[in-house]
Amino acid sequence: MNHTFRDVDAWTIETGEPKDTVRSLRRIPARLGLLDADMGTLSADPVRFEKEIAGQGYARVSCARDKKAAGRREDSRVRALLKRYHAAQVGTGLRDEAVRARYSALMSVIAEHEGQPGSGALWNIGRHRSLCGLRARARKAPEDLTQTEVDRIGREMTSNKRKGLRKTVGFLNSLAGLTDEIPQLPEFLPSEPLAPPAGSSCSPRRILLGAAHGLAGAARRLS
Repeated sequence: MNHTFRDVDAWTIETGEPKDTVRSLRRIPARLGLLDADMGTLSADPVRFEKEIAGQGYARVSCARDKKAAGRREDSRVRALLKRYHAAQVGTGLRDEAVRARYSALMSVIAEHEGQPGSGALWNIGRHRSLCGLRARARKAPEDLTQTEVDRIGREMTSNKRKGLRKTVGFLNSLAGLTDEIPQLPEFLPSEPLAPPAGSSCSPRRILLGAAHGLAGAARRLS
């Protein structure tokens, strides 16, 4: 697969890359005198980045006094981003696409039960997007998710991103209380509640208690 900067940009949204990094990536077309729409034509190959982009067009996008220094910082961010992106793609194939498809299917089920506040929907619009990070990083489908996999994902994250993963795990656990109301859910859910990723400041007991509260809340809504 020939990856482009458009692919990398989509990946940054799923994984929650820092804003400065995303901004540096999205300024590349302008640095080359191109339009934002041309992002999909630019190769994300690290070697081509060094030959064709790095060091180019700083003055077109920067208002900094030292444009060269500011541009080098942007190149450094993009260089590190490309390294992370390609590392995440190692081993991708039909199996990985199937895993992603399972998360997408679960997200679609959740999205069907979203609505405006006060509409009576189970969730506010956009709640399904909380699973984007897991979809981007997980090697196992949601129904096959294990504690070992959650811990692996957590180890690859910064502390801030790990907080988001902790919330996602709690949300996934809470879905077990809605299987009567949403019959499609059981086929997507892990066999057991999951604890927060290793290295998180939140104890397993707290996350499992959170799941229990989610189940209780679901029961109240159904009663």
